Amino acid sequence: MDEIERRVAERLARIGGAPPPGLHGRVVTAARDRRRRRRRVALLGAAAGAAATALVPAVVLTAGSGSRTSPATAVTPARDTVISRALPGGQRLRAMALGSDGSVLGVPATVDAERVRVTQRGVWVAGPGRAARRVADTGPDSLPYLWTMAAGRAAYVWPDGTRLRCLPPGGGEVTTLRPGWDGRDRFYSDGDAVVWWDADRKAPATSLGCAGAVRDLSVKGTLAAFSFPHAYVRSGRTMRQVDVVSGRQTTITLPDGREPSAGFGAGPDTLAWADRNVLTVRSLSSRPSRREVRGLPHGGDDAYLGRVTVGEHVVVFSAVHQDLDDASSLVHDLRTGKSTTVPGEAWAAGPYLLRQEGDGYRLTRP
Repeated sequence: MDEIERRVAERLARIGGAPPPGLHGRVVTAARDRRRRRRRVALLGAAAGAAATALVPAVVLTAGSGSRTSPATAVTPARDTVISRALPGGQRLRAMALGSDGSVLGVPATVDAERVRVTQRGVWVAGPGRAARRVADTGPDSLPYLWTMAAGRAAYVWPDGTRLRCLPPGGGEVTTLRPGWDGRDRFYSDGDAVVWWDADRKAPATSLGCAGAVRDLSVKGTLAAFSFPHAYVRSGRTMRQVDVVSGRQTTITLPDGREPSAGFGAGPDTLAWADRNVLTVRSLSSRPSRREVRGLPHGGDDAYLGRVTVGEHVVVFSAVHQDLDDASSLVHDLRTGKSTTVPGEAWAAGPYLLRQEGDGYRLTRP
């Protein structure tokens, strides 16, 4: 999400009501002018930020200088699917979420000759054996809010203004989840449940699918991550793992109380977070452990926004430029301990790894 758009979203959330007519066009025009002024500096920073990763046989792994390692050295796919980014009218699919069933949820975007990326209206879905198809429209003033989506077995979720819209993957009617999302926090869909932060009630809320009854979770803190059935709610150094079905809670103590710059991600028995140049991967299994990977792509570069996603076998950190169609990712294999830096955005969910490759996305099962 562009920083100008994020500020607009935050201010609209505070004042309430619908945005004034034509606001989005003015925001995009101002952002495009600013992007062009920054382009040369941003591209130089992107070139300087590229780094390879090497394994250190202990708790800490460090990304060193040198040529990039081939992705196959860290992740060997059993089978893969290529998803084209090409959409009608010269637009390109920009993936926003990967589901544990391989579903890819995204938006259309245009990319000009200067590589400036501009998000367009609409929601598209693709996946194994399925070309991208449009499943819903979004309102004319929704674009500042289309910075995140969520794809799960029971629900596809996306923002339309400060409303969270929900569609069962098997088809049906698009519904609206209970009001309360303020446009600033991530929401999640995994397994049978949807989880989001209700700013009005100051509590995490959850429902089973799109039509299930909404419940508030009885836990203090802010929603940090979700991997069904566990929501992760953080308060300082304390992270509480909350089973959204049974309500059972487990306490996890973090190294410190600082907010990591790229946030948290969760998968089966794994919690990960990234702060500037360091990715921390913590195993929550019966034999808990913690591993650090240093030398993240574009670590500490404020022109890039970081994101952490966790699958069954890999953890992915992606650094995505706020304005340009440019990104780099680090893929960390939980089984081998090896890490690889690759060009483009990437996501992990369930058994799947999704990577951007030129004008397409490659979906693999590592």
